[in-house]
Amino acid sequence: MIEKDNASDFAGEILMIKARCYNNIALHHLHESHFNLAVAAATRVLLLDDKNVKALYRRAVANAELQNYEVALSDIQAAMVLEPGNKTVKQYEVVIKGRQKSVSRKYAAAMKQYFL
Repeated sequence: MIEKDNASDFAGEILMIKARCYNNIALHHLHESHFNLAVAAATRVLLLDDKNVKALYRRAVANAELQNYEVALSDIQAAMVLEPGNKTVKQYEVVIKGRQKSVSRKYAAAMKQYFL
Protein backbone atom coordinates (compact mmCIF):
# COMPACT_ATOMS: atom_id res chain seq x y z
CA MET A 1 0.00 0.00 0.00
CA ILE A 2 1.23 3.50 -0.84
CA GLU A 3 1.22 6.03 1.99
CA LYS A 4 -0.42 9.43 1.46
CA ASP A 5 2.91 11.27 1.49
CA ASN A 6 4.37 8.93 -1.10
CA ALA A 7 1.21 8.91 -3.23
CA SER A 8 1.66 12.49 -4.43
CA ASP A 9 5.34 11.84 -5.20
CA PHE A 10 4.35 8.71 -7.09
CA ALA A 11 1.66 10.57 -9.07
CA GLY A 12 4.13 13.32 -9.95
CA GLU A 13 6.65 10.77 -11.11
CA ILE A 14 4.05 9.13 -13.34
CA LEU A 15 3.23 12.51 -14.92
CA MET A 16 6.93 13.14 -15.59
CA ILE A 17 7.27 9.73 -17.26
CA LYS A 18 4.17 10.39 -19.38
CA ALA A 19 5.61 13.75 -20.44
CA ARG A 20 8.90 12.10 -21.45
CA CYS A 21 7.07 9.43 -23.43
CA TYR A 22 4.96 11.98 -25.32
CA ASN A 23 8.07 14.07 -25.96
CA ASN A 24 9.76 11.02 -27.50
CA ILE A 25 6.64 10.33 -29.55
CA ALA A 26 6.72 13.93 -30.82
CA LEU A 27 10.36 13.50 -31.83
CA HIS A 28 9.56 10.25 -33.63
CA HIS A 29 6.74 11.92 -35.57
CA LEU A 30 9.06 14.77 -36.55
CA HIS A 31 11.60 12.27 -37.91
CA GLU A 32 8.82 10.54 -39.86
CA SER A 33 7.47 13.90 -41.18
CA HIS A 34 4.12 13.32 -39.47
CA PHE A 35 3.90 16.94 -38.41
CA ASN A 36 0.26 17.00 -37.28
CA LEU A 37 0.95 14.04 -35.00
CA ALA A 38 4.10 15.73 -33.70
CA VAL A 39 2.07 18.82 -32.81
CA ALA A 40 -0.48 16.65 -31.00
CA ALA A 41 2.16 14.75 -29.02
CA ALA A 42 4.06 17.91 -28.05
CA THR A 43 0.80 19.53 -26.99
CA ARG A 44 0.13 16.55 -24.70
CA VAL A 45 3.51 17.16 -23.08
CA LEU A 46 2.71 20.83 -22.59
CA LEU A 47 -0.59 19.97 -20.94
CA LEU A 48 1.43 18.04 -18.37
CA ASP A 49 4.35 20.48 -18.16
CA ASP A 50 3.80 23.91 -19.72
CA LYS A 51 7.46 24.85 -19.20
CA ASN A 52 8.91 21.96 -21.21
CA VAL A 53 11.33 23.62 -23.62
CA LYS A 54 11.86 20.47 -25.72
CA ALA A 55 8.11 20.15 -26.30
CA LEU A 56 7.80 23.85 -27.19
CA TYR A 57 10.69 23.49 -29.64
CA ARG A 58 9.34 20.29 -31.20
CA ARG A 59 5.87 21.77 -31.58
CA ALA A 60 7.41 24.88 -33.15
CA VAL A 61 9.36 22.77 -35.65
CA ALA A 62 6.25 20.78 -36.57
CA ASN A 63 4.13 23.91 -36.95
CA ALA A 64 6.81 25.56 -39.07
CA GLU A 65 6.81 22.53 -41.37
CA LEU A 66 3.02 22.90 -41.60
CA GLN A 67 3.58 26.58 -42.45
CA ASN A 68 1.87 27.71 -39.24
CA TYR A 69 4.60 30.27 -38.71
CA GLU A 70 2.83 32.52 -36.21
CA VAL A 71 2.08 29.58 -33.91
CA ALA A 72 5.61 28.25 -34.35
CA LEU A 73 7.09 31.65 -33.52
CA SER A 74 4.93 31.89 -30.41
CA ASP A 75 6.24 28.53 -29.15
CA ILE A 76 9.85 29.44 -29.95
CA GLN A 77 9.53 32.73 -28.12
CA ALA A 78 8.03 30.96 -25.10
CA ALA A 79 10.98 28.55 -25.14
CA MET A 80 13.41 31.48 -25.34
CA VAL A 81 11.85 33.04 -22.24
CA LEU A 82 12.33 29.78 -20.36
CA GLU A 83 15.89 29.17 -21.65
CA PRO A 84 17.37 32.42 -22.98
CA GLY A 85 20.77 30.82 -23.60
CA ASN A 86 19.49 27.92 -25.72
CA LYS A 87 21.31 28.31 -29.05
CA THR A 88 19.16 25.78 -30.90
CA VAL A 89 16.00 27.67 -30.00
CA LYS A 90 17.53 31.02 -31.00
CA GLN A 91 18.69 29.61 -34.34
CA TYR A 92 15.28 28.18 -35.10
CA GLU A 93 13.65 31.55 -34.45
CA VAL A 94 15.78 32.92 -37.29
CA VAL A 95 14.69 30.01 -39.52
CA ILE A 96 11.00 30.65 -38.82
CA LYS A 97 11.29 34.38 -39.46
CA GLY A 98 13.14 33.70 -42.71
CA ARG A 99 10.44 31.33 -43.90
CA GLN A 100 7.76 33.86 -42.94
CA LYS A 101 9.46 36.55 -45.02
CA SER A 102 9.83 34.20 -47.97
CA VAL A 103 6.14 33.30 -47.93
CA SER A 104 5.17 36.97 -47.56
CA ARG A 105 7.29 37.88 -50.59
CA LYS A 106 5.69 35.11 -52.65
CA TYR A 107 2.19 36.26 -51.69
CA ALA A 108 3.08 39.87 -52.47
CA ALA A 109 4.42 38.89 -55.90
CA ALA A 110 1.32 36.82 -56.64
CA MET A 111 -1.00 39.64 -55.59
CA LYS A 112 0.99 42.14 -57.64
CA GLN A 113 0.57 40.00 -60.77
CA TYR A 114 -3.11 39.52 -60.05
CA PHE A 115 -3.84 43.24 -59.87
CA LEU A 116 -1.73 44.34 -62.83
